[in-house]
Amino acid sequence: MGGMDADGRYPVNATKTSFTLLEALATDGPLGVTDLAARIGVTKGTVHNHLTTLRSLGYVKQVDDRYDLTLRSLATGERRRNRMRLFRVAKPYLDNLTKTTGQYVGLYIEETGRATRVYHATCGDAQFTPSVNGDRLPLHATAAGKAILASMSDDRVEACIRQHGLDGWTDGTITDETRLLEQLRKVRDDGVAYSRAERIEDVNGVATPIRGEHRAAICVVGPADVLNGRHFEEDVTGQVLSTAKKIELDLRSG
Repeated sequence: MGGMDADGRYPVNATKTSFTLLEALATDGPLGVTDLAARIGVTKGTVHNHLTTLRSLGYVKQVDDRYDLTLRSLATGERRRNRMRLFRVAKPYLDNLTKTTGQYVGLYIEETGRATRVYHATCGDAQFTPSVNGDRLPLHATAAGKAILASMSDDRVEACIRQHGLDGWTDGTITDETRLLEQLRKVRDDGVAYSRAERIEDVNGVATPIRGEHRAAICVVGPADVLNGRHFEEDVTGQVLSTAKKIELDLRSG
């Protein structure tokens, strides 16, 4: 998580513990006190105290002898998202883009050097990616992330790399800084970024930045055997670029 001080320590460790518990339950719940204590490296008494507080606040519920999240966190995230003009403007365009491409469509913004998924749209047989709204993805390994990186200065890009590194997700992931910077220069020239099996095997994506209040991008993602060749690099790319222009026009005119 973010929020560490200059020495790499958390100013309020109790807050870190509560959020670590919430994230563990979100991923693997329901879980018991003993399991949670082992997962996050604190005592059972500490886990019980945090769970009691989170339960009283309505974020956790007890299921027999185990605990799980309520949906209150979902409401919190959706309220924050609904305050974003970018989301309100982009949503109908993204809903239309998934219909015209038949593929997964996403809207991402940069937060703390990651690409946070704000919204996704799918239709028909479009495949879901293994992430949910609010997830933070690596900038260097996704089309949307590279589109966002390309909207930054090289100094800011290098700061993101120092913060998060360039982990390899697949054999296609760019893990060399020089090569990444070269590709970002091309993205800036062309206005479009591609990902070819760089985070998920056999999945390709195309994205373009959305200029405005946030560092943002929209993308189309789908199976590599569908998103390839002229269809991918011309037809789908053209639809992504056209959609981005409409969104930006509406953002400026509002």
